Amino acid sequence: MKSRVYELKKNQIDAEKKQFMQAFIELIDIFPERREDGNWIRNIKFQFPVPVLRDGKEVVRIDGISLDKEQSDEHTVTLEKFPTLETVCLLSRV
Repeated sequence: MKSRVYELKKNQIDAEKKQFMQAFIELIDIFPERREDGNWIRNIKFQFPVPVLRDGKEVVRIDGISLDKEQSDEHTVTLEKFPTLETVCLLSRV
């Protein structure tokens, strides 16, 4: 499914990409000012639980990603808790 979604996304025009992403993302929360690491994004909340796969098997479903190390819960994980950069890259393709 992941590769099919990626292929569809690759062939879309910008307006279609925006509509497609709005179907996945409910909210993007930003910091009041850019952080020292250059990041503005605090949290990303998805419209529905997103499965995280490891070795082709679902290990957890998450409701969002937090770039704020102080803020996470059982359904929103910080990027530091992802097992590999590959997992983060796969989520960014969704």
